Amino acid sequence: MAVLSIDMGGTKTTAALVDNNFRLLKKQKILTLGKKSRKIVLENLSELIRTYPRVSFHKIAVGFAGILDFDKGRIAYSPHITSLNGFAFKKYLNNKFKKPVFLDNDVNCFVAAEHYFGCAKKFRHVIGLTIGTGIGGGIIVNNKIYRGRSSAGEIGHTIIEPTGPECDCGQRGCLETFVSGPAFARQYWQKTGKKKTPLEIEKESFDKKSVAYAIIRNAAKNLGLVLSNLVKAFDPEIIVLGGSVSRTKTLFPLLKKEVENNLKPLFKPPLILPTALDENAPLLGAAYLARKSKRFG
Repeated sequence: MAVLSIDMGGTKTTAALVDNNFRLLKKQKILTLGKKSRKIVLENLSELIRTYPRVSFHKIAVGFAGILDFDKGRIAYSPHITSLNGFAFKKYLNNKFKKPVFLDNDVNCFVAAEHYFGCAKKFRHVIGLTIGTGIGGGIIVNNKIYRGRSSAGEIGHTIIEPTGPECDCGQRGCLETFVSGPAFARQYWQKTGKKKTPLEIEKESFDKKSVAYAIIRNAAKNLGLVLSNLVKAFDPEIIVLGGSVSRTKTLFPLLKKEVENNLKPLFKPPLILPTALDENAPLLGAAYLARKSKRFG
């Protein structure tokens, strides 16, 4: 029987049934409404789940954008879905829908999918990043998700400029305040007084004399610095990038060059590749980890 897999991000939430052959069925997408009250966020999610007949799935698997207490199934902190901070999310879903529930960080799900089904399936040591509303990270060491005490991989909150912009997490100068969709839009407005979407900024960035190109180049520099340090700490064979911002075509070549330069002459650069599974990765990864896991609410 299928797993109902849910990818709950800061901006949007996607759900699909994942069958025993890891095929996605009846995929749907809604806005997360992450800045709304807890009641509204939960009812919005519940309405999505109720569109799937209960007989069509036997487990619920959720990849959530935030820091989790993995053992307790609790949301420790999410800068983009703040109303669920401190909430016993797994217990809530289990009680409401009377199904076993698996809960993990969304980028752990992303990197698991790329490791087992995607471009990292031949490798034992993998780092995955998704870059969109913010930056999330997942780490695989020796074919296993590395969690640390519970929340390893929060790469977006690596501080690169202590006096930099205030982050939603409460700190200043986190990586995602320089490299994310909202960060690009903010920087463009600060430099030009004009509002543009991240997609519009990407289009402009093909002109190397443009403000947009300077923003993307600076993003590559900052992200390249953090990735280089991660390589020195974890020595991955491959880094996989996902999320809307990672698809910025002008970013990728600049980023790879930054990483290579930062690792010379002692360290060998890993492969750096875009996701092979795109937005389906967290859904597939959540279902895969749920099938393997004994941690259910």
